[in-house]
Amino acid sequence: MIGPRLVKGGLVQVDAGDGTVLRVVSLQYNPDGMSRTLKLRQTAEGGDATEALRIAGPPVETLRIEAELDATDAMERPDRHAATVDTGIHAQLAALERLVHPTVDALVRRDALASSGAIEILPAIGPLTLFVWSAKRILPVQVTEFSVTEEAFDARLNPLRAKVTIGMRVLTAGDLGYDARGGGVYLSYLRAKESLSQRVSADTLSALGIGGIP
Repeated sequence: MIGPRLVKGGLVQVDAGDGTVLRVVSLQYNPDGMSRTLKLRQTAEGGDATEALRIAGPPVETLRIEAELDATDAMERPDRHAATVDTGIHAQLAALERLVHPTVDALVRRDALASSGAIEILPAIGPLTLFVWSAKRILPVQVTEFSVTEEAFDARLNPLRAKVTIGMRVLTAGDLGYDARGGGVYLSYLRAKESLSQRVSADTLSALGIGGIP
């Protein structure tokens, strides 16, 4: 019997303008957990008392996952996984690390501008990175933390097993622009959250042991 197809989490880079998918990096194994932190945007202290009830904007949301990469299963079937036998999990690590590296062409271009005396006022706009954790959670993010612990190697020192920690900050429509593609992705994420919240049955005050609000 064939079981249900496992949906994988991962990261996608798209063109920030037209939305063309540039790169898809799926996680080999879905992490057992994901930590999420929402830091509220505080209003300025010492203002009017009603300011405490104002929502200044969406909270600053950060995510952190720990993913595992392992070449063991692939090494047992070398006829089907020649690349893994040759380089271990180098390719998988490289694909993840490209999410935080500028391209070689971009670096060479910057150096050429600097050597010619030109000044690059602003770096070129890079791709938009999306964190995909099911169809209900697609978030524009900025990767803020990336660490790798390589734990096993073959005879040629190719990594065979590793743990990767990825920290991300969710980019809001305010960060990216409400009319920008990334801003639209963020608003869709919030709409999905609002829709899901409405599926929870509303409790009454009696569930809290009170009959009314004083």
